[in-house]
Amino acid sequence: HVRSRRQRQMCIRDRSKGIDESDIHKVLNEEGGWKKAAKNAFDKKFKNGPSAETNEKLKQKSFMKNRGFTFKEIESVFSDDML
Repeated sequence: HVRSRRQRQMCIRDRSKGIDESDIHKVLNEEGGWKKAAKNAFDKKFKNGPSAETNEKLKQKSFMKNRGFTFKEIESVFSDDML
Protein backbone atom coordinates (compact mmCIF):
# COMPACT_ATOMS: atom_id res chain seq x y z
CA HIS A 1 0.00 0.00 0.00
CA VAL A 2 1.48 3.30 -1.09
CA ARG A 3 1.13 6.18 1.33
CA SER A 4 1.75 9.87 0.85
CA ARG A 5 4.85 11.47 2.27
CA ARG A 6 2.69 13.22 4.86
CA GLN A 7 1.12 9.92 5.97
CA ARG A 8 4.57 8.42 6.39
CA GLN A 9 5.56 11.48 8.44
CA MET A 10 2.49 10.99 10.62
CA CYS A 11 3.50 7.38 11.27
CA ILE A 12 7.06 8.46 12.10
CA ARG A 13 5.72 11.14 14.47
CA ASP A 14 3.45 8.66 16.20
CA ARG A 15 6.28 6.13 16.51
CA SER A 16 8.41 8.82 18.18
CA LYS A 17 5.61 9.14 20.74
CA GLY A 18 5.84 5.42 21.44
CA ILE A 19 2.98 4.28 19.22
CA ASP A 20 3.85 1.20 17.19
CA GLU A 21 3.23 1.46 13.42
CA SER A 22 1.34 -1.84 13.44
CA ASP A 23 -1.03 -0.34 16.02
CA ILE A 24 -1.55 2.69 13.77
CA HIS A 25 -2.47 0.45 10.83
CA LYS A 26 -4.67 -1.73 13.02
CA VAL A 27 -6.68 1.28 14.23
CA LEU A 28 -6.94 2.68 10.71
CA ASN A 29 -8.22 -0.65 9.40
CA GLU A 30 -10.72 -0.93 12.24
CA GLU A 31 -11.92 2.60 11.53
CA GLY A 32 -12.35 1.96 7.79
CA GLY A 33 -8.95 2.90 6.36
CA TRP A 34 -7.49 6.14 5.01
CA LYS A 35 -10.54 7.00 2.88
CA LYS A 36 -12.81 6.82 5.90
CA ALA A 37 -10.28 8.83 7.91
CA ALA A 38 -10.32 11.45 5.14
CA LYS A 39 -14.12 11.59 5.22
CA ASN A 40 -14.13 11.94 9.01
CA ALA A 41 -11.52 14.74 8.93
CA PHE A 42 -13.47 16.54 6.20
CA ASP A 43 -16.80 16.24 8.02
CA LYS A 44 -15.26 17.53 11.23
CA LYS A 45 -13.90 20.66 9.51
CA PHE A 46 -16.67 21.28 6.96
CA LYS A 47 -20.03 20.62 8.61
CA ASN A 48 -21.99 21.66 5.49
CA GLY A 49 -20.23 19.17 3.22
CA PRO A 50 -18.44 19.80 -0.08
CA SER A 51 -19.00 23.25 -1.51
CA ALA A 52 -20.62 23.80 -4.90
CA GLU A 53 -18.39 26.85 -5.48
CA THR A 54 -15.14 26.09 -7.27
CA ASN A 55 -12.92 28.38 -5.17
CA GLU A 56 -14.29 27.05 -1.90
CA LYS A 57 -13.98 23.45 -3.12
CA LEU A 58 -10.31 24.12 -3.96
CA LYS A 59 -9.78 25.44 -0.43
CA GLN A 60 -11.43 22.32 0.99
CA LYS A 61 -9.21 20.06 -1.13
CA SER A 62 -6.14 22.06 -0.13
CA PHE A 63 -7.05 21.58 3.54
CA MET A 64 -7.24 17.83 3.00
CA LYS A 65 -3.93 17.77 1.12
CA ASN A 66 -2.29 19.66 3.98
CA ARG A 67 -3.62 16.98 6.34
CA GLY A 68 -1.63 14.39 4.39
CA PHE A 69 -4.35 12.67 2.40
CA THR A 70 -3.63 11.39 -1.11
CA PHE A 71 -5.42 12.54 -4.26
CA LYS A 72 -7.55 9.38 -4.34
CA GLU A 73 -8.51 9.75 -0.69
CA ILE A 74 -9.46 13.40 -1.20
CA GLU A 75 -11.46 12.66 -4.35
CA SER A 76 -13.31 9.88 -2.51
CA VAL A 77 -14.63 12.51 -0.08
CA PHE A 78 -16.05 14.53 -2.98
CA SER A 79 -17.50 11.57 -4.91
CA ASP A 80 -21.13 10.54 -4.60
CA ASP A 81 -20.35 7.14 -3.06
CA MET A 82 -18.96 8.74 0.12
CA LEU A 83 -21.70 11.36 0.56
